[in-house]
Amino acid sequence: LDSLSPPLTPPKPSPAGDLGPSESNHPQTHQHSLNQAPHSPSKEVAEPLFYLVAAEEDLAPRLDEYLAAEVLALDLETTGLDPHTHRIRLVQMAIPDRPSMIVDLFQLPAGLRLLAPVFETPAVKVFHHAKFDLKFLFKQEVEIRGQIFDTMLAEQLIQAGIRGHSSRLGSLVASYLKQSLDKEQQSSDWAGDLTTAQLIYAAQDAQVLLSLKSQLTQSLVSKSLVEVAELEFDCVRTVAQMELAGLGLDAQKWQEYCQSLEEKVEIHAAKVRSHFPLWAQEQGQELNPNSTQQLQSALTSIGIAVDSTRKEVLKPLSHHPAVADLRQYKEWHQQSKYGPKIRQSIHPTTGRIHADYRQLGTETGRFSCSDPPLQQIPKRPQVRSCFVAAAGHKLVRADYSQIELRVTAQISQDQKMIEAYQQGQDLHQLTASLITDTPMDEVRPDQRQAAKAVNFGLFFGM
Repeated sequence: LDSLSPPLTPPKPSPAGDLGPSESNHPQTHQHSLNQAPHSPSKEVAEPLFYLVAAEEDLAPRLDEYLAAEVLALDLETTGLDPHTHRIRLVQMAIPDRPSMIVDLFQLPAGLRLLAPVFETPAVKVFHHAKFDLKFLFKQEVEIRGQIFDTMLAEQLIQAGIRGHSSRLGSLVASYLKQSLDKEQQSSDWAGDLTTAQLIYAAQDAQVLLSLKSQLTQSLVSKSLVEVAELEFDCVRTVAQMELAGLGLDAQKWQEYCQSLEEKVEIHAAKVRSHFPLWAQEQGQELNPNSTQQLQSALTSIGIAVDSTRKEVLKPLSHHPAVADLRQYKEWHQQSKYGPKIRQSIHPTTGRIHADYRQLGTETGRFSCSDPPLQQIPKRPQVRSCFVAAAGHKLVRADYSQIELRVTAQISQDQKMIEAYQQGQDLHQLTASLITDTPMDEVRPDQRQAAKAVNFGLFFGM
């Protein structure tokens, strides 16, 4: 990171005859500049933007300059988004002061093996959304060595989780390089015959990463985020491996669990309806416990006037049996919606769940998970037991004990926190004791849980 790559400059002209014949099985060059639309005329002579390699004899002579590079931009074009069912079509590589090199793996199936020495150099490997590319490469058992620099993660760090800020490649190019990057070809067909527009798009996606790295590195340095960025960049390999490996689920056991949830939902729905027989008689219909309008009307009929049926509105009224049963119903109903999401997420090819993990997925910089949201798996044993290890493997649960509180103690140098950790105390329990004026050995689990909200809320901006 400390070694700033030079800004992107137009590629140097190639010597006459350097490119050889332009038949389809030889490298091709295309005259195009980054600031120029693919088909717009230019008064200046544009430099070659890329070489297209489709034969082994054309790749070998060009590898030396990539093997010697200190910074290498990498990008892939794939036939789809799923590394388990789709294929890599193009590998694009860019180094400073040279045209991009595009390797067509459909024409050169051994391309990944031939490029392995380049992937394994100590050079900084620059990606945008590295996790996506790494999953496809890892699926093909390709190793990427050297420091990774992910322009997407870098921008997310620099923007510190600002809501609504885009970290897409086109947005970064416009913001930092003041250029327009046409992304129209991103969703085009990469499995068929390639067009010139597609190749220009692919070349640009790799080439702009070099200039972006330079600009983003300067910003990371100025904001003292270099160490944080390196941690995030080092983490991205493992995140890609996690997603690729997926999580095993006993589908039959999960189906049985979902059925039990549906039964509980019906039981609690009947309990809710039992409180409003007169309302049902007057309305001439059975109460729908999922209808806010009907619930408000029914509650009003027994003297409980509410303007909403949200959790925070109902909680203070839980001493009413009807409200207590309604809250129970809502909890079970919410859990029942989670069941099908998990079941539908089982991959048809692998039989496992491959969720989407985001390293900087929240405004506070914490991980998030979606498709499905695995972090929301209930802690009940009958739920957790459905998630299983593959044959011959084990699931291991590990946790840094109160790691964020320990970091906070170190940064703040709060003496009470430091003393508590030096003495091996539970800081959540200590906080509960302090805020409730309860002796440490008499703190109840619910008091400790409330103290956790205080502790985490304090340094997450509550």
